[in-house]
Amino acid sequence: MSQNLSLLQTLAEQPAVQQWVGDLINYVRLQITDSGEEFTVLRQGQRLAVAPGFVAPVRRPILFGLFDPGDWYAKQFILPLNSNNLQNFAGFFTDKVVDERELYRIMAVLQPVLLAAALRMPAMHNRWLLSLFRLDTHWHQCLLDPNGNETQSCTVQFANGRWTVTPGYHGVAQRKKVLTAPKLLDFQKRVHQAESENSLRGWLALASWYRTWLDSISVPITQP
Repeated sequence: MSQNLSLLQTLAEQPAVQQWVGDLINYVRLQITDSGEEFTVLRQGQRLAVAPGFVAPVRRPILFGLFDPGDWYAKQFILPLNSNNLQNFAGFFTDKVVDERELYRIMAVLQPVLLAAALRMPAMHNRWLLSLFRLDTHWHQCLLDPNGNETQSCTVQFANGRWTVTPGYHGVAQRKKVLTAPKLLDFQKRVHQAESENSLRGWLALASWYRTWLDSISVPITQP
């Protein structure tokens, strides 16, 4: 057994980890960039299980598979980490509490992955759906650290059928999103709720909730 697998399995057995991670995911794929390993973390009731390699999710298709963002997200949401990231994550739970700074460090790793996974979703490449759900196609965003400083500032734009994420603020954006670690945590918990419900009604309810959440992280734009 590799050191990384042993560490993950030890983490998965800790009640504090089970509760914290269990509130966020049903299923996630981990790729360890420095060792080439891949693991699948699955929620099984109140427990977490860790398996080597890719274990396909078992889900009930929605609309015969024509609309099933949960299935797509489970297969495509791949979290790249290195061995040091895993050790740091384990250290966050030595006192069984994730404090404000530790939460920021976790979300600073997750935020680019969550954004990339969302932008790869087929619905995000359908102009009719983008218009129907009134989704922005050009925005600025950043993640505030615990001291209130903007980090990970970038411009996200859809043009010529593809999404690009460019460091810094560029162009005339429709919106500026100022994220915080707690807000990102709220978002992932709400997505997890929709995944758990696994129904068209649940995903539409998420879309309605998202509008309110989006308003809460939007600030007036200062154009460059």
